[in-house]
Amino acid sequence: MKKLLFSFVFAGTTALSFGQQFNIDFESLVLPQIDTFYNGADLGGDFTLSNGGLNAATFSNTFTTSQWGDYWNGFSYSNMTDVVTAGFENQYSAYAGSGANGSAVYGVFYPEGVITLQGPAQMDSIKITNTTYAALTMLNGNAFSKVFGSPNDAQGTPDGTNGEDFLRVWIIALDGAMAHTDSVEFYLADYRFADNSQDYIVNNWVNVDLSSFGFVSGLTFRFESSDMSFGYINTPTYFALDDLHFTNVLNVEEIAAGGVSIYPNPVSDILKIVGPEGEITLLDVEGKELLKTAHKQQSTLDFSGFNPGIYFVRVNHNEEVTIHKIVKQ
Repeated sequence: MKKLLFSFVFAGTTALSFGQQFNIDFESLVLPQIDTFYNGADLGGDFTLSNGGLNAATFSNTFTTSQWGDYWNGFSYSNMTDVVTAGFENQYSAYAGSGANGSAVYGVFYPEGVITLQGPAQMDSIKITNTTYAALTMLNGNAFSKVFGSPNDAQGTPDGTNGEDFLRVWIIALDGAMAHTDSVEFYLADYRFADNSQDYIVNNWVNVDLSSFGFVSGLTFRFESSDMSFGYINTPTYFALDDLHFTNVLNVEEIAAGGVSIYPNPVSDILKIVGPEGEITLLDVEGKELLKTAHKQQSTLDFSGFNPGIYFVRVNHNEEVTIHKIVKQ
């Protein structure tokens, strides 16, 4: 009988599984009553959410007190339901009137911050909508921000847009070194259509597909708008978020290496395998066999054609099997 020299540990049991889906939302966060919010005013700073112990996400939060007033940035959370009151005082309400799928609590982002994962995970999707403050500002304008679709700025002067306005957020994938690896753009409002009846300001929760990211260690965000002055965005740079969905790789605890050395890990192109003769099998995160080849003490696998993410190299030697988790950059 062959010795299987690895262990998958999950919820106190041993299981052979290559992935587990999980969702991170804001429902576990407690607010004192309906129509309230938390913005870090108690200087609690970053907050962390998890689901089922599979992974955790830390949301950055900074609250600053100054002689010009108090302000926060990063992430707050809210159960505000006000979709009709315009202005900065209503900055914590989602324009959809609730969290995703009718839930109570959701996150609010302004204007820069980072989500950091406890461990790398396959990013699948995130749900996003406008805040009431941003949406009604784009719809009606104010002293600083234009009415979207108008050829004029907030002061009534032609601004060169011809009314082809937009507010978009770039969702940016981060690796373990917090370096940018990929991005997806999402339009919170888009008035660039030839047919004006297609112009829109997002007023419901939209599921944004992020599966192209592969494995990430974090997310950050960047705004762009057609309404600019002196290099600065006039549109309120807010959005609400909920339901971060991932496919997590269960922890692999290698019990014995069986004399096999595999490097470099993470790998960009060529992976080297050194050890006793046998057979090498490359598996994806779902356990699907990608290739199989004989191993003659020293072998190489070319990863240059594979997407970033987690893979497994299984080495069979006589009665021993070792499985090694490999991260493709």
